[in-house]
Amino acid sequence: MTYSIHLIILLIYLCVTIVSSQELSVYDGELGELTCGFIYTLDADPNSDNPLDPPWSGGWGAPLRVVLKAPPGTQWQINFIAPDSARSVDGTAIPCSFAPDGVFWEEQQIRWNPKLPKTISVGPESIATFHLGIVIDTRTINKYNNFQATIRCLAIDIRTEEILLAPGKFYIQVQSRVDPNQREGELNNLSRGTIYTVSPFSPTQNLISPIRNGREAGKPAMVSIITEQRETLFVKFDYLPENLIGETGAKIRCSFTDNAVYWHEGKKYLNPYTGDTITSGDDGVVTISIGITVAIPETTSAGEYVGIIYMKILMKELAWVSGNYFFVIVDEVPENFKLYSNYPNPFNTSTKIRYDLPENSHVLIQVFNLVGQEIITLKDELQKANSYEIEWNAIGFPSGVYFYRLKVGDNLLSGKMSLIK
Repeated sequence: MTYSIHLIILLIYLCVTIVSSQELSVYDGELGELTCGFIYTLDADPNSDNPLDPPWSGGWGAPLRVVLKAPPGTQWQINFIAPDSARSVDGTAIPCSFAPDGVFWEEQQIRWNPKLPKTISVGPESIATFHLGIVIDTRTINKYNNFQATIRCLAIDIRTEEILLAPGKFYIQVQSRVDPNQREGELNNLSRGTIYTVSPFSPTQNLISPIRNGREAGKPAMVSIITEQRETLFVKFDYLPENLIGETGAKIRCSFTDNAVYWHEGKKYLNPYTGDTITSGDDGVVTISIGITVAIPETTSAGEYVGIIYMKILMKELAWVSGNYFFVIVDEVPENFKLYSNYPNPFNTSTKIRYDLPENSHVLIQVFNLVGQEIITLKDELQKANSYEIEWNAIGFPSGVYFYRLKVGDNLLSGKMSLIK
């Protein structure tokens, strides 16, 4: 009798031990300072460089975390269940859903679609950690509010069919938005080999300097919003580019001085790197201009180069406004007829030749071998005034020294290049 009692107690202890060794815990996720008018995707990887997309629209987020504790080697089917909307206390709803790669398994560093069940095997550490992202659509609302979305995680033991269920929440804060009037910044007819600065404000209206070819023109980017009278705002920049990007991917370096921003109503320069507090006037209007400095290398090709600035204005209820401001760089028509050295040189298979035409001209570009025999004509046509680049693919030609010649009217220019295979 005593033996039977001891056996029953032992079995009960073993059962309790087995059950307690399998545990499912959920830790809530958060999204804060979201703005009305966007679809946000929160990355499931908590260490992502860009956890919230779009990054320029403001906001921050932390994914929901699920921890499964179970014996090593046990297999589980993991399921996530989410509502189709997040709701506020007053009953307002905003759409929510899962991204296709919205689950991140920390131990295995893999992702999967949370809408689909996933079978996993618990590792030797007896733990499996999952991070869950979410998609939030704030386009249906236009004012500050707080929302909650309840997520349920279901883990099923493949062998025993035991079910572990744990709920968790995403807490979501959405702010109001004010749409600004905005203007692109532009710099036109720039000369190569020059560093230009466009001032955000100048009493003489000479906003671009230096003037080298006499045709340069520039204007700063500008944003204007209407707030309440005498309202306090904090102006900051979430992103200032280091490069302007051309259509081919080429880059031009750019930078911003400590007084690159000008608040017109307050007649005050602002530092784009630190942010500043300002106050709207009696009419509630706030107008801000943004200048820029660009360095144009000697080798810059003609074309447009674009950079994007992301600005935020914090107001009451943490409401803010973000705008996209483009600086467009349009290269000038070349001042002189010029032929540049080919690059690379020496070259193995192909090389590029760049040249400038200050006026519309008939262009003839030929390649000669070392004894002066023409081996190929690269260009023979009428071209408009501009800068050009042409590529010579030397497959089929032997290694050696070659000469390339540019003929435009009575002008002849030539260069030497080496083909090494």
